[in-house]
Amino acid sequence: MRGPAGSGKSTLVQWLALNAARQSFGDELTGWNRCVPFVLRLRAFTALDSLPSPADFLRAAGVPLHGSAPAGWADRLMHQGRALVLVDGVDEVPDRLRKRTERWLKDLIVAYPRAKYVVTTRPSAVPETWLSASGFEPHTLLAMRQEDVRAFIGHWHRAARSECRAEEERAELDRYENALRRAVGTRRDLGLLATNPLMCALLCALNRDRRMQLPRARKELYDAALDMLLVRGTPDQVFTHLLNRSGLLREPAPGSVGFVHRTFQDYLGAKAAVEARDFGVLVRHAHEDQWDDVVQMAVGHARPDERAVLLRGLLKPADREPEHGHRLVLLAAGSLAHAPELDPGVREEVEELTGGLLPPESPGSIDELAKVGDLAVELLASMVEELTEREAAAVRTAAEVGSETAYELAKQFREDDRGLVADAVSSAWKGFDTDLYAREVLAARTWEDNHLAVTTDAQLSALRHLPLLRNVHVSGNRPDLTAVTERPDVEQVFVYRNDHLSDVAPLAAMARLREIGLSLCPQVRDIEPLVRPGVEWLSLAELHPALDPSPLARMRDLRYLALCHPFLMESVGELPVCEQVTGLELLWQTRYMNLEGLEGWTGLRELTLHGATHFRQLSRMRPLHGLSELRLLSIPELDLRLLSPFTALRELLLLPDSLASGLEPLTELPFLETLVLYGEGPYDLAPLTATENLTIQLAHNTHATGTHLFPPDRIIRLP
Repeated sequence: MRGPAGSGKSTLVQWLALNAARQSFGDELTGWNRCVPFVLRLRAFTALDSLPSPADFLRAAGVPLHGSAPAGWADRLMHQGRALVLVDGVDEVPDRLRKRTERWLKDLIVAYPRAKYVVTTRPSAVPETWLSASGFEPHTLLAMRQEDVRAFIGHWHRAARSECRAEEERAELDRYENALRRAVGTRRDLGLLATNPLMCALLCALNRDRRMQLPRARKELYDAALDMLLVRGTPDQVFTHLLNRSGLLREPAPGSVGFVHRTFQDYLGAKAAVEARDFGVLVRHAHEDQWDDVVQMAVGHARPDERAVLLRGLLKPADREPEHGHRLVLLAAGSLAHAPELDPGVREEVEELTGGLLPPESPGSIDELAKVGDLAVELLASMVEELTEREAAAVRTAAEVGSETAYELAKQFREDDRGLVADAVSSAWKGFDTDLYAREVLAARTWEDNHLAVTTDAQLSALRHLPLLRNVHVSGNRPDLTAVTERPDVEQVFVYRNDHLSDVAPLAAMARLREIGLSLCPQVRDIEPLVRPGVEWLSLAELHPALDPSPLARMRDLRYLALCHPFLMESVGELPVCEQVTGLELLWQTRYMNLEGLEGWTGLRELTLHGATHFRQLSRMRPLHGLSELRLLSIPELDLRLLSPFTALRELLLLPDSLASGLEPLTELPFLETLVLYGEGPYDLAPLTATENLTIQLAHNTHATGTHLFPPDRIIRLP
């Protein structure tokens, strides 16, 4: 079970132990009613030379009667599968001891495979796959939603009213409860704070203590909470209250006191470090995920000059330690929110370095940010309003992190209709709970202009949560596609890498089908069922070697055809002539088929060619009547002089391996209006300055010189 501090991991462990002891589990966990729970809090063992064996579980769990258990009792329970081992707090184990903890857990599982195990941790402590090889399945504790917060507020005040003796006090608590409900529902800052049970409890207590005057920032909240807890009574009274009533301290053994949650431990540890001016210890440990909150709180506690020292101390090793550089810079950036007063030069330096990391530009930078975890996600979340379409990489980063904070970030983009953002929202599905993401994120759009990518059986099943789905891309060996084919709303479907699919009739029978693509489906050899009204777009790629293309001639509504299949024929002229087709793609698997007979496709307006052979053949043909759009892909030493006969071209897209000539030959195409350039380049645009009606579109990361010679509206940077 993964979740941030205060999210309820330890409480969940207690709930599991209590229900096992009471034998009160229902539904899917009924089998756990025969289990004896053993609660093992890992922080209790960090000072010991070894972790407990089953014989020591009762002693380790602090059970007073541990000496009364029969010899071998725990061992027998483990062997019989009647033990529920609840291991709490991997994140509270120091980095140097986590390998020991991992070995201990794996040894237990090997020795006692029938026992049941639950392990809790903060997400940043260990990767999600940490114990996957041992059969563990990761689950994330969700942040409290508004209805959860409202329910918690009601439960808290109900419990508080039960302790009131006077009716006046109970009436006062009614007012506090109503005021807090309104405040949490209308104040964004409180909504951000009230995301877990610990914070909700603090808000309830502070709202009561401060008579509905609540603080606005996290550090202020901690300040106020500790002020509420510490300023009353003698030190002994305060300590007794903290230990017995606050839920913040616990005494696992006589004379040994610790924090129930690390939140206040971090807060007070940061305060102590600042008061001792021990910034060195903060900087030395800043690369460890356990110290993120400590460092940020220390920046909040420090005076302006101390903040500058601490933040510069974080940035200095960021240059020397590339393996920790991203984390240290982002930690400094996250700390700025706690530094209202700061040397402007230091703030500028932090912001400049952060700008080089956020938002991420490439898959490699996404991977690096994902290693930083929620710290990176929180900073990205603060930038949501500024992100461009290309910077939808923020959503991909969230998917790689996979935490609840990351989920909330991805969720903010659910209605964003920009193309790359929609693609990122779709691909992020794999990083989160399948059904929840479908219900709360994917269901918010119709998936019309962009496709929804389905890559697992669980995702295929979860399509039932989407009220409207127009465009879907299903990949992988999915033997049952009824979750798609039985929907009445799907208009566009693409099936990719499916070894099971042989009969396309169920796909062809879809009522609203307009576009269909079949790629790397080697059992498909008959496309006859696709001869039906309404199919306007078709893509066939690497299907059965004996695929018969003859049904193409009878697809009367077909307008666009993409082919990447090694048909057993010598020329395009042997393909069925589709007079009504206006767009044709001939991709790399058609390279052995020459273009003779292409002039028979009289309706052709758009043509895409892949490779040098087809381009050379096209250049030797008479210009195709009506051809206005041409796309040339993966052509080495592309010689644009060969395009001179094609004077009717209006749009040209180039993705060459290399250019034999510059772009100057394009000046001989009098009607050319749009030039789209992909690839690294660099392209020299200077020869095209005299073409007044030409607009040039440059793909992301495509380099070009001479852009300054054009009016700004004629150079478009694609996202």
